[in-house]
Amino acid sequence: MSQRDKLIKIDKIKEEFSAMITHELKTPLVPIIGYCKMLRNQMMGQINEEQMDSILTIEKNAKRLETLITDIMDVRKLDMNKMKFTMEDLSIADFFVNLESSYKQVLAEQGKEFITDIPMTDHTIQTDKIRLRQVFDNLISNAIKFTPDENGKITVGWKIEGNKIIFYIRDNGIGISLESQQNLFQKFYQVDTSARRKISGTGLGLAISKGIVEKLGGRIWVESDGKTGTVFYVEFNI
Repeated sequence: MSQRDKLIKIDKIKEEFSAMITHELKTPLVPIIGYCKMLRNQMMGQINEEQMDSILTIEKNAKRLETLITDIMDVRKLDMNKMKFTMEDLSIADFFVNLESSYKQVLAEQGKEFITDIPMTDHTIQTDKIRLRQVFDNLISNAIKFTPDENGKITVGWKIEGNKIIFYIRDNGIGISLESQQNLFQKFYQVDTSARRKISGTGLGLAISKGIVEKLGGRIWVESDGKTGTVFYVEFNI
């Protein structure tokens, strides 16, 4: 067997092992989360306040583990060039209406403002709308974590510049230092500040977002002065 064949065989074994591990880790979470929901809805009898708090803690951590496993699976797919994309026409206006519907009320209940800053005209692009939404969800989730509970503000919008469409997600959070920005899109990288260290995450969301954007033919970058908020940009040719 040639060296090339050996490497191909090793890669195949690694792929199969990774797929098996992530599947086996995710499978037990389905009934755990399912039973938590049933218990929360008191479908199996009355629950007192202390028991309810315990159930919510179990469910929260099970969902965190589920997110981590999903992120690991997506990273593996991107690394092996096996993530599937379905390209179709997407109305930007409809896309932002759905974003506003998902986030505006939820964030208002947390004391944070969600703003859509978009032109009056619509535009259509060719993209994978599910994967693009995944990128936005990652970036908005990141912004939510680092904006203040009081007067927190997250703005999403888009603009046309020449033959490019540029999306942006802006927050008024604690910002990211110039030094940290250089490594921000690396897998498992987390900004090492006392304020950010308190906030949990997989450290994979931005790496996945970068991988998806690049597979869709675009680029992603960040701007921040390290003090007064952060802006993430996603750009595609049109």
